[in-house]
Amino acid sequence: MRYISTRYDPSSSSPSSRRYSFREAVLAGWAPDGGMFLPERIPHVSRGVLESWRGLTYPELVTKLLALFMDDGDAEDATQNAEVDKVPLRKIVDASFASFAVPEVVRWKALPWPYLSSSSTTASSSASLPLSCHPLPSFLEKQEPPSLYIAELFHGPSLAFKDLGMQVLTNLLEHYLLQEGRRMTFLVGTSGDTGPSAAAAVQGKVAMRLVVLYPLGRVSTFQEAQMLATHGGVGGSGEKASGAAAEAKAGTLGTPNVRVVAVEGSSDDLDVPIASLFGDPAYRCGWFRDPPSHDCQPVE
Repeated sequence: MRYISTRYDPSSSSPSSRRYSFREAVLAGWAPDGGMFLPERIPHVSRGVLESWRGLTYPELVTKLLALFMDDGDAEDATQNAEVDKVPLRKIVDASFASFAVPEVVRWKALPWPYLSSSSTTASSSASLPLSCHPLPSFLEKQEPPSLYIAELFHGPSLAFKDLGMQVLTNLLEHYLLQEGRRMTFLVGTSGDTGPSAAAAVQGKVAMRLVVLYPLGRVSTFQEAQMLATHGGVGGSGEKASGAAAEAKAGTLGTPNVRVVAVEGSSDDLDVPIASLFGDPAYRCGWFRDPPSHDCQPVE
């Protein structure tokens, strides 16, 4: 599987004509021409394969899906086969969900029948109780009466749905960076959920450092406390924080590879300097990579 920019132009001699491996796309984040990466093709999954996946656990399903977007099905590039090792991939995925509060990662709960129909006046005792369904919801099969299921996406370390993707992404990045003997710094601007999720995912990583910027007074007290609890530096947003957020910072040593900074303005205002930084390939290569990568510019 190769990846191209949304501004892909095969007739051009510029970076817009280049095709990237999964590893390159993950490490770069954005294409060098300013576009976003997308797979060159969408893998086909037959109905039979989908049926065979119904009994998979959530980590098993994630591993199957990731492999589809990592494999080079037409064997175009033999080096890609060495890059995709199913054993470490499964280990990476399992490690990504090990910190979740429930073993099924995503828990399904049945909405009691009385809430589904105003015309219903009675309900069985079993239908009125929450029903855990694992690994796949039983609404895929015919039922009498029909049921509505709710997916609980809040069992990750930051209690946000973004943990589902963030944990896997950061573990993939850590895996690739350690293989290459490099470190990388990540800059995040958040309006609430992304910051705590990213900080929780990067904590303890050897090859990754994180700087989180958040708008002062424009995130919830709980989210601010979550971020400041991971802050490992001195100063920064601590002087501006108050209440529960200040107490959270005062009561923790944080983690050395995470810095949290409160800034004036809105989350939209944060986008301006961040976009400026990422629009400068030379700066990205020199400041965000340790050591600076000689092949950084064509990759990013």
